Amino acid sequence: MSELMSVIDKRNKKMIGIINRLISGDGVFTTRMPEINFIRSTKHIPRSAVMYEPSIVIILQGKKIGTMGERLFIYDKNEYLTLTIPMPFECETIGSPDEPLIGILIKVTPTLITEILLQMDNPSLSGEDIEFISTQSLTMHQSGILVRLVESLEHNEPARILSQNILREFLYNILMGKSGDNLKFLALNKGRHGQIAKVLSQMHAHYANNFDMADLAKESGMSVSAFHSHFKAITHSTPLQYLKEIRLHKARLMMLHDNMTASRAASIVGYSSNSQFSREFKRLFGDAPTIDSAKTKRIWLKEKSG
Repeated sequence: MSELMSVIDKRNKKMIGIINRLISGDGVFTTRMPEINFIRSTKHIPRSAVMYEPSIVIILQGKKIGTMGERLFIYDKNEYLTLTIPMPFECETIGSPDEPLIGILIKVTPTLITEILLQMDNPSLSGEDIEFISTQSLTMHQSGILVRLVESLEHNEPARILSQNILREFLYNILMGKSGDNLKFLALNKGRHGQIAKVLSQMHAHYANNFDMADLAKESGMSVSAFHSHFKAITHSTPLQYLKEIRLHKARLMMLHDNMTASRAASIVGYSSNSQFSREFKRLFGDAPTIDSAKTKRIWLKEKSG
């Protein structure tokens, strides 16, 4: 084992110890900072549809395998994932009771990145191709900052006084590294990619609306065919398919977290036909809405009682 990996392994174990003291069970957990969640899974979750908001996902133990189109993204203790636009893709989670998957999810926003870029001497893009989803190796320096960030979240006072500055330090180091352009794009939003990114944000903010694709293409300064081509190159789906997946993911969360009925959730996210909603939900998630919701809730109750 290289010296770098040996040090990072020791640091990962330290962070895992802190995270295990702060959380129990499986799921995504809030912390003392709204921008940071902890992730834990004692199960192997087969490849299934997920949707991440713009974020950096660092896995300390276990592994995730993401699939988008023909591209494969493996992120584990050796690689972290950077995602800079809201993106539906498929993900497999590898964890077990003996070795749970444990990770850190850092939400990144244009405002947060802009605040840092404004203080940098040269915040412009390098001109290389932007990757909206990519994996990179964590450097020794970044690993050290991450340890301090997790340590600061263990107690209220350091979380209140130190965490925000440490997070900015971590993001600054990401901006200066190989994934820097990907994050800079969140704030700069230039060119064709920027126009598509604005459309994606619009869809996420107003997912229940019936968007006219010709109008979106016109707003983006493209012909309809060029708009579709650029959209599919970035998201690996058509605009209508992308909007449908947003709606289905939002409806699923409403049923799980707000105890909403399938018909009510379907109506809120923009479906006028319950049968169409059920059919498309089952196609994406593998089960009908009520079955999927009941199954997931049973798992949550079992974890809480266990």
